[in-house]
Amino acid sequence: MSRIRPVANGTRTDHPTPGLPFVNDGRLPLDNPDAIERTGRNQGEGLWGRTDETRNGGWVAFTTEPKNRAFAWAVYYHPVHGRTVLLIHDRDLGSLHHAWMHEPTGILYRHGGYWWDGERWNRPAQVWDAAYEHYDVRPVARQVTITAADLLRAPCSARRASVAKIASFTVPDGPVDNWQDHLALWAELRSSQEAVRSLDACVTLLPIRVVG
Repeated sequence: MSRIRPVANGTRTDHPTPGLPFVNDGRLPLDNPDAIERTGRNQGEGLWGRTDETRNGGWVAFTTEPKNRAFAWAVYYHPVHGRTVLLIHDRDLGSLHHAWMHEPTGILYRHGGYWWDGERWNRPAQVWDAAYEHYDVRPVARQVTITAADLLRAPCSARRASVAKIASFTVPDGPVDNWQDHLALWAELRSSQEAVRSLDACVTLLPIRVVG
């Protein structure tokens, strides 16, 4: 997963990645993984979609974006911890599917291979246990998880932000400068949705902060 670079957050994600723009995902049927798959699968040359159940009782779903075929949507749904909605390069679709289905059972991943299991962050899969044929789980000591609520305590304004449209989306040259303003707009849009997770349950993918 550490080799895959998402390019944007979906507006209905529960776990936004800092620095990435927000793209309108309103066309995606996020409560129906089979429908997400059908958005791309067998819909034309170069289009693809897939969905699978995960070992934790959730599911993953992917589809090439028909209005901008350079990109694909990737959705990870966990029954307790909500959903992650990412826009990725279409060429990374198969690699992300493999990472979400076969690498350590993390819900979120951040740069460097660190992964979050719903309760804590763990170190990259590097120590191989030959007897059990899996990588050892190595929790990060004294780590603090950063949430959207934590970030929104700093001064920010949704009026200085915008949501991109998928049809005209291009990958920015670097991280969004005023990303906390965009996070404020994301939070404002969530206020009109039903049954959304509280902001203090929306984990962000900032680098892990180790205490002590």
